[in-house]
Amino acid sequence: MLESPAGRFVDMKYIVQAGRESVSEIDIFQNGRFIVSVSGKIGYDVDPLVKPVAKFKIGHYRDYMPFDYVMDIDSIKIRKER
Repeated sequence: MLESPAGRFVDMKYIVQAGRESVSEIDIFQNGRFIVSVSGKIGYDVDPLVKPVAKFKIGHYRDYMPFDYVMDIDSIKIRKER
């Protein structure tokens, strides 16, 4: 279970192994502590008639908050499978 981030900095780490050819997996850590691992299909089926486009989105998706909120992302690493 996630600890409350209220009033303090929280370090979140997501390890994402995604792909359409194999089972995908996401591991989530908070402050270095393992939280959960999920696996299965991640994404959508490709339309063979449309040119493929790579797309990577990251951010804080949630309901409207009527005050300022800051998210610092200090490291993103993308590694190709070998």
